[in-house]
Amino acid sequence: MNGMNSNKKSELKSVSADVGLVAIEAIPYVGGIIARTIDRKQNRYELERTQQFALSISERVQGLEAKLSRYDQDLALNEFMYDLASHVKTLRGEKLIAAHAGLFVSALESGKIMDCEFAFKILTGFTEHHLAVLKFMCLTDYSNAETVNSSSSKSVEPHDIYREFPIFSFTKQQPKIEASYSLPSSEHEYDTCVIDATTIDYPSPILEKIANDLKAMGLASSPLYHSFQGDPNGTLYLCITTIGKWLVQISKVEN
Repeated sequence: MNGMNSNKKSELKSVSADVGLVAIEAIPYVGGIIARTIDRKQNRYELERTQQFALSISERVQGLEAKLSRYDQDLALNEFMYDLASHVKTLRGEKLIAAHAGLFVSALESGKIMDCEFAFKILTGFTEHHLAVLKFMCLTDYSNAETVNSSSSKSVEPHDIYREFPIFSFTKQQPKIEASYSLPSSEHEYDTCVIDATTIDYPSPILEKIANDLKAMGLASSPLYHSFQGDPNGTLYLCITTIGKWLVQISKVEN
């Protein structure tokens, strides 16, 4: 009896995998390509994530059909797709899976596969929370921020040097300058403005950990011309880096 039940479960699992594969193969443009990378032993959750990955690619590759037609002859692109498809089945979070799909579309569109592989290695250390915070830092500036705080009681305008790479505060404490340094213009401005990143709806310990991770990955850095009190490790007041912005752009993180 137990043997029969075991066989029945195995048959049902096999049927489920076949249905999942058929659904993926039916996705326009890339379904067949991705189906070839799938192990039939994948469980339902893995197949659902792979299907989501394929759908996200399919929605973005219209107009790139000519490049897709050369996919089979491009060994590097084949290997990159295999690596992505093998990884996304382990992920949780639609936006994170969509970001990995964006990497494949970027590789297909630009032909810069090594750049996309580098971005992929960074994303492998991400959760959807990391992605949300990095996107917030990329898209938020002093003109559209919900809350901008000043290190002075008087009105202070953001420095031009921080217009492109604003300072974000990952603590609820009022910003107070510990030290300031001469700006590239040789001027010396003591006070400055920071964007309140605690408006992102995460508990403080999680938000601070994400900020620390982003700095460790090189996606954020301490401000060049100001340091703040209460931030001995230099992780509570950060600016997005050029590579941080690049990662958001190359992974085609959607609004």
